[in-house]
Amino acid sequence: MIPPETPAGPRDRRLLLTTAFVRAFATGLIGVLLGLYLARRGFAARDIGIVIGAGLSGAAVSALIVTFLGDKFGRRRALILLTLLAGTGGAALMLSAGIAAASAAAFLGMVNGMGRDRGAQLVLEQAILPGTGAAGDRTRAFAWYNVMQDVGHALGGLAAALPALLQSTFGVEEVAAFQSVFGLYVALMALQALLYMALSPVAEAPVRSSVPGPRIDPESRRIVLPCESPDCLRSTA
Repeated sequence: MIPPETPAGPRDRRLLLTTAFVRAFATGLIGVLLGLYLARRGFAARDIGIVIGAGLSGAAVSALIVTFLGDKFGRRRALILLTLLAGTGGAALMLSAGIAAASAAAFLGMVNGMGRDRGAQLVLEQAILPGTGAAGDRTRAFAWYNVMQDVGHALGGLAAALPALLQSTFGVEEVAAFQSVFGLYVALMALQALLYMALSPVAEAPVRSSVPGPRIDPESRRIVLPCESPDCLRSTA
């Protein structure tokens, strides 16, 4: 844990609050538009459900993987890799024409069609956040983190009106208007990756010391450790 005066901690916290907002904005945006876009591309209702389910499955699998391997792989490196995968999957989904390709792209990109931020990045960020300041400041840190997420979700939902705005104002064809907004989603993923690159080593899991602790002499052990056996109780009486 870093002391509160260490400059890297507050800086990393600001970066995490920013990435939480950016990702929540992108999630709120895609949560509204994904089903509409797939419908415009001619996908049946059943196929739309399959694609959305594939994206949520990818998010769940990624969260499970980083839960067990994230610290070993490296938190910053995992965050960057996950964000690049999300951007690649979003771009592939934008261009996919068949159910198989769209489902694979959604799974790879962990595309979240539920409109609420979930997945591996959230897990890693919340693991990093407590180490960015003093212990007494953790509640405030998580409160601001949740506020940034809620604001991002709300603004992302509002931004889902962009395809209609592009059509009515600039005369952009409907599918092209949706694809332009998907391009914005991909750009937001790239922005997240750049922000994660700026995280300091403080973001990584603390290294546990391999040096054994001091040995306790028998007399101290008799005082400190619980005395439950009859022989022990008689000896200390």
